[in-house]
Amino acid sequence: MKNSNETGASMKSPKAKIKSPLTSAKKPKRVSRRDIEMENLKKKKPYVFELTKSYRDSSNPNRRKYPVQYILKGTDIIYDPITNQNRKIRYAPGEKSIFVDEQSENVKVSSIVFKNGTLMVRKTQPHLYEYMMACNANSDNPNRTGGKRGVFRLKDSSKDIVNNMQFAEKQMEAMNLVFNLDENKLLSHAMVMGININRGLQEIKYDLKIMAEKDPAKFIEEFNDPKAEKKYHILLAEDYDIIGHDHYEYFWKRAGQKQTIVNIPIGKNPIDYFVNFLYEKDGEVVYSQILKELEE
Repeated sequence: MKNSNETGASMKSPKAKIKSPLTSAKKPKRVSRRDIEMENLKKKKPYVFELTKSYRDSSNPNRRKYPVQYILKGTDIIYDPITNQNRKIRYAPGEKSIFVDEQSENVKVSSIVFKNGTLMVRKTQPHLYEYMMACNANSDNPNRTGGKRGVFRLKDSSKDIVNNMQFAEKQMEAMNLVFNLDENKLLSHAMVMGININRGLQEIKYDLKIMAEKDPAKFIEEFNDPKAEKKYHILLAEDYDIIGHDHYEYFWKRAGQKQTIVNIPIGKNPIDYFVNFLYEKDGEVVYSQILKELEE
């Protein structure tokens, strides 16, 4: 921060403009689960769906048998949680969507055929996958209409893909935070997250991207932490030599002298303890003074 390079200058001038960048960040547009599922499908192995009903093989009591062929109807009326409406769907491979209100007027509906109890859906069949996940015949569909009988489910060997859906959603949300922030807000958050900001912007953004991919839930939690703004101002005040700290105390820097603000108990993280102190009555006075000196 004390270097006179371009990045350092962007954080320090003018001070007033970066007083509270953390609270002014716009919330990124939420990516729908359906979009995430489609993106996930492109990267994964084929999904395998399996009929729920089978019968005992007379020649081998330890084995279950399925119908040689089972045809699933290619139309249904479902509850769509994204639009909060009941909508008609149909599987028509040549269309851009499974929803009838988003399809052409004259389409050819395809039947869905299970062979020996299973149906494999490849990455080249995104609409088939979406139909299978959304229709009422899917026993694992949490939005299945009451009274509708489930006839198939995602096979156990494929369920790890579904179990990763929440992680994928969090990952995309975290990535959106990285790529949608303007430069000042990006640098502010990077500083709070312990990333060296005395480098090129793309290097900083890359490090944030890695953090977002590795542990998106933690990244989002830290990004939305209400204490982040105070932590940012503490770090900035240290960079401007307004305050300082060691393992034992935080102190004002006054004419080369240390003036104790608060002592740090043994075993406590200095900055976390100091942030909590700023919420106390005496700490509020200290924080107001820090903000005042940052604006001068």
